[in-house]
Amino acid sequence: MIRMAPIPHEDLKNKLVLVAVQIVQKEGYAGLNVRRAASMAGCAIGMVYKIFDNMDDLAIHVNADTLDRLNDALARPCSSDDPKEAVQELADRYIIFSRDNFNLWSMLFEHRMERPLPDWFRQKIAQNFGHVEKAMAPLIASGPAVSADHAKVLWASLHGICSLSITGKLDTVGAQSASTLAVEMINNYMAGLAIRMAGLAARTKREDNSNI
Repeated sequence: MIRMAPIPHEDLKNKLVLVAVQIVQKEGYAGLNVRRAASMAGCAIGMVYKIFDNMDDLAIHVNADTLDRLNDALARPCSSDDPKEAVQELADRYIIFSRDNFNLWSMLFEHRMERPLPDWFRQKIAQNFGHVEKAMAPLIASGPAVSADHAKVLWASLHGICSLSITGKLDTVGAQSASTLAVEMINNYMAGLAIRMAGLAARTKREDNSNI
């Protein structure tokens, strides 16, 4: 009888993540379980628990794969250096990604860890936000920390628009398409931010002059 050579742990880990991603893509987070992932990967359930701490650990690796995919979509250079146009382009990519990868995108927000998120996962989140922060940076003279805060506010608003759109709730409130609402939201936010930054610059200049 010929015995199959055991799959190295790292290869099996990658395979388990891959099949878990495939399950979520087709059926959503609710369809994911350890038994099914093990069966599709061709390994024993016990092997899954040798590689991942628990179901949460497997789920967070699926979410990490989704963040990598989203990062690939956002990382392409924007066609404009203008902050507002660059942010709008990133928003369009985000909307398209959320539509094309609805189940994976939804799992990012459905899955709740019972323990703090690991640092390596937080770095992936920060990497995605980094593209928005970079696009907004030319408009914000207060530094990276302030740019990061504005990026999070803007992206949280965009996420809300995407959620309503994909679940069909925009029709309930009589709203327009996600793309149209995103354009309006970004236009208004960026216009208000520009006015605020101009006011801060003018105040700083007055204070500098008064100290002369």
